Amino acid sequence: MSPQRITMPAASARTRTLAEACIRKMASVSQNAGAALPSSTAWTAEALSELNASGNIWLIDGRRRAEPPSSCYATAWPLWFGHQSERYEKPLFYVVNTPSVDMLRGLEPETNRKGIFISDADTGSTDLPKGVQAWFPLQLTAMPDWLPFDPANARETGAILHHALHALYLEGTRKMVYLATNADNDAPASGEPFVAEQAFKGMYRVAAAADSPLQVRLCGAGRALARVQQAAEVLKNWGIAAEIWSCPSYTRLAQDAELADMQRQDSGGECHLKTCLGAGNVPVVAVTDYSHLLANQLKRFIPARFAAVGSDSRTRGEIHYPQAEWIALCALKLLADEQKIPSTLIADALRVLHITPDA
Repeated sequence: MSPQRITMPAASARTRTLAEACIRKMASVSQNAGAALPSSTAWTAEALSELNASGNIWLIDGRRRAEPPSSCYATAWPLWFGHQSERYEKPLFYVVNTPSVDMLRGLEPETNRKGIFISDADTGSTDLPKGVQAWFPLQLTAMPDWLPFDPANARETGAILHHALHALYLEGTRKMVYLATNADNDAPASGEPFVAEQAFKGMYRVAAAADSPLQVRLCGAGRALARVQQAAEVLKNWGIAAEIWSCPSYTRLAQDAELADMQRQDSGGECHLKTCLGAGNVPVVAVTDYSHLLANQLKRFIPARFAAVGSDSRTRGEIHYPQAEWIALCALKLLADEQKIPSTLIADALRVLHITPDA
């Protein structure tokens, strides 16, 4: 008698039903939270706890510390040996806090390369940018099975989880969606309607630029978005108007743009990045709390002057996240390079913003 092959439970009509129930439950959690949403980490913990209590998901807690949401599984391997009467796939949520991308690679075979992975590595005290090794997000961009997101707040997190559930368990997409949550409670103010689908596509507009002959575009991911908004206020001192964009996934934007480039001759399609920014020549500053190289993925797809800003400098173990003054200075430099403002204004900005050349 030949041994029976062991496999992960397959998707079925029951899987779709569970995914739809999860989407409704997350909408209910957001509605109950009201306008003052908690941090993305707290909101996610509450949502996953309720989903797990309903029995509609597989919840794996791969962290070494016991914090909400709790799960009886520390690994996904037991799912391969489940009771035969329940051999159908459930939406899989895997909570991690690893600083190493190699540990994420180790999760690929055990989860059958499909699921939603929530990292709270950015919520504790650490001397690593966003709680992970500097090369972590860069290596993740080269792993085709993964789709990484860095949401700014609970609202973005809920939107991304909603559309991730829809893509993986209703449309049948095979991906490993990675979200880095954070402990910030303040959701950056937005003067624009929030479009959840655009957040999942990688970017959406937070605020339009005021009418001015001097304009820049400021893009921010995760916790950096709040500092981008502060930089927009700083730039008003020089009569410069800023259009503000939240970019939960620079990687998805770059992958989408590259795919559109390859398919353009056949279909004439347009990527989400171009749909948002168009082909104008307004300078763009893209900010991330990871290495600037993550945001720099967009450079070759943007025809305007472009600067990527990230957490690349560290002194005595301290992390230097991009601050509003530095972001504003980068925007001024792009405008000076365009000869739209005099270069002497840069020296004035250094003095006004208290930035030294070696800062």
